[in-house]
Amino acid sequence: MKKNTIIYALAISCLVLSSCDKDPVPNPDGTFPECTVLTGNQNDDIILTNHVADPAVPDYCIEGTYNVFANLVIEPGVKIQMKNGSKISVIGNGSFKSVGTSGERIKIQGESTSLKGQWEFIYIRTNTPENRIEYTDITGGGSNATYNALVYVDLSGYLNVDESYFGFSAANGLKAGTPNVTLGGVSNSVFSLNDLYPIEIDAQQIGSIASSNTGDANLYDLIQVHDSQLTSPTTINACSSFPYHIIGQFGINSDVTVQPGTRFQFEAGSRMIVWTGGSFNCVGTAADRIRFTGDSATPGSWEGIRYISSISTLNRFDYCDFSYGGSSSTYTGIITLWTTSYLRLGNSSVTNSAGHGLFNPNNASTFVDDGNNSFSGNAMGDFGN
Repeated sequence: MKKNTIIYALAISCLVLSSCDKDPVPNPDGTFPECTVLTGNQNDDIILTNHVADPAVPDYCIEGTYNVFANLVIEPGVKIQMKNGSKISVIGNGSFKSVGTSGERIKIQGESTSLKGQWEFIYIRTNTPENRIEYTDITGGGSNATYNALVYVDLSGYLNVDESYFGFSAANGLKAGTPNVTLGGVSNSVFSLNDLYPIEIDAQQIGSIASSNTGDANLYDLIQVHDSQLTSPTTINACSSFPYHIIGQFGINSDVTVQPGTRFQFEAGSRMIVWTGGSFNCVGTAADRIRFTGDSATPGSWEGIRYISSISTLNRFDYCDFSYGGSSSTYTGIITLWTTSYLRLGNSSVTNSAGHGLFNPNNASTFVDDGNNSFSGNAMGDFGN
């Protein structure tokens, strides 16, 4: 801990205005004040230290709105108590660096350890690699209906998450609010007991979700993916705990590779479209198949996957399973090849379509059958042209 050289009067000012960058000043008996209050505007760089010896007592308390316009660093072992209704906003030139260690995790939690929605959110909208949440446990927030997550990254903000816990949210765990958000990575983290989704993102952030994330007991154990489009080369990783839940249209206008074991689940009326500038390469294994299905086990639960003038020879499905799609009256297959597209299909199953299994109008597209495919339960037939 740094030596404390500022006078007691200045320390009192720091507690009230949160504008100082020094550690709390000790009491005359050498102990430290409990729960240093942070509120209002943080205009100067600040380091939050683990200065309270009792691990049950928070080092800092956030009251009301704490606007971080400068660099905020939280050191290992720090415990922050979010008072009811409080929030942290990282804006302007601010940054939020909460990096603990495996032995000294940082804790950001509500006044009760077992209640959801006590506080609002940590809001990050600055674009700096200093925005990091690592070895940090965040619990008990999510009460804001607009920024509905424990941690909400907005506009063109940046955040990297690793080895952390997001739980007991009254809404989502982690949410990216726009396609312009950059997630440096979300890895080795646990998302549990959240009242919406563990993670909510746009297509542009899907490649930052690592296979090492786990969790359960969320209201929806799915990674929510908004109606959006991929415009840069991306690898989509399998997440054993959570399928990717597609809402609306997932557009692909770049080269996309899907790892074995990945699962996609589609909301009613949702679809994937591989455009002229895109390719979709999905190669699973016999043990780790790639799966595409709807929210319900009903034919026509979702629309399907369409190739629109995508002639890339990277377009391939191998060891993939498709089921319960085919609800479009125009693009009638769970898989539709439209206007001179290209696709290879092998070791895969296409079942229970409300339309065709595979639709290739006028046989205008190139379809390569790699063998060992099965088609069944498709209302309009396995193949349409």
